Amino acid sequence: MNRVWTGALCLVLALIAGCDSDDGPRAVPPIAQLRIVNLIQDAPTILMDFSGNQVAGIGYAESTALAGVGSGTHLVVIATENVVDGTPEFLTQETSFAVNLNQEITIIAGGTVESPTLTRVDETRDTRLDPSNAEIHYYNAASGGAGYEVYLSADPSATSINGISPVSVAAGESSGLQVVPGGQHRLFITASGSGTIIYDSGAFNLTGSTRRMVMITDNFGPGGPVRGLLLNDSGARNFPAEQMPASIRIANLIADLGNVDVSIDGTVIWSDVDYATMSGYHEVAADNRAIEVVVTLANQPAEVLLTSNQTLVAGQFATLALAANAADGAESRLIVDSSRPIATGGRLQLVHASPEAGVLDAYLIEVGQDPATAAPRYTLPTLFIEVDTILMPRDYDLLLTFAGSLTPLAPATTLALEANRIHSVIVGDPATPGGDDFVLVVQDDSPPQ
Repeated sequence: MNRVWTGALCLVLALIAGCDSDDGPRAVPPIAQLRIVNLIQDAPTILMDFSGNQVAGIGYAESTALAGVGSGTHLVVIATENVVDGTPEFLTQETSFAVNLNQEITIIAGGTVESPTLTRVDETRDTRLDPSNAEIHYYNAASGGAGYEVYLSADPSATSINGISPVSVAAGESSGLQVVPGGQHRLFITASGSGTIIYDSGAFNLTGSTRRMVMITDNFGPGGPVRGLLLNDSGARNFPAEQMPASIRIANLIADLGNVDVSIDGTVIWSDVDYATMSGYHEVAADNRAIEVVVTLANQPAEVLLTSNQTLVAGQFATLALAANAADGAESRLIVDSSRPIATGGRLQLVHASPEAGVLDAYLIEVGQDPATAAPRYTLPTLFIEVDTILMPRDYDLLLTFAGSLTPLAPATTLALEANRIHSVIVGDPATPGGDDFVLVVQDDSPPQ
């Protein structure tokens, strides 16, 4: 997916005023610093062209590093990557982007693919920051038009906003710089006027002599409607100890053993789970994401098939895929689920959970097409290998075969991979060992619209 535009490619760190060339003009010395953040909520990877300097492969909630740029008026063009071949597809542009001395510029690509926005946040570069203090400011990039209040506590163990003065940030607006002592802090977000905490960053460090920016972004996982994104000079990341729940479900592909019960930390969460089915999601609290999952035969708690210790990631949906074979018994793998729809394609997650099948070839072809006239789209060489991809929106026949042959594991399944939709497919063993009735579990994981 991460292909670059045709023509010379300048790395982010070479944004300094053009690619070096013996034939071209001499580079203008950098006088300002610039970065771009991708917060287009339904876009795939985006690309930026900054006056001929091209930066590819900027994923959602990712930022380039701050890099030097020259003065003058620039052309900024933003495009998405085509889901088929990675070529650029125009989104939006700014034809008169002015850069002046000592500016620190953050370009925020936001909105949607249908209605993209480009916003700039300017601060003055300060190379004389007090080594005992740090600077922090906030930008509200969440959709829906709501305002939020940010509370920054100097107590990393705080759980309340009592006694903390909020910084209000309207939709699409940025705050001023806040000067705070360096060291450990904790950040809380509430809806404007609410007082109810909807996001808790957990403890994080603000090093003296540094400047940080926090983006309030949409949350596509478990928890509240928004989450924080922390920008430093080298890029963007989630807060390392953010206090968000996680959600887990079970995909039961353990064949020939009957239904199962599944407990988390000693409590049965799913009972009598059929073979070749997925459970619903179970939300795990932020302070209890290190869990023990125990799988037993249904109504037989002493017949333990599997014990699996997992640490779930804050703000993520995940599936624990279960499989078994005669030699090794039950096995499992935790798979992170896609939860953000893409406007330019359909998302597909394909998981190999069939010990009997061995190496698999996966065909995604026109409906009714003879697979002999096509090549496999993917090869799945090992148990629990997964493919997570974005495809051109249309109907496909999904056919899984034994590797190197056209012998199908099961009849082709037609998938309607529409834009803004997410599908998960897991292949499992036959219900009876040695049989030829391999199963496909197909799940529409698209969020409600």
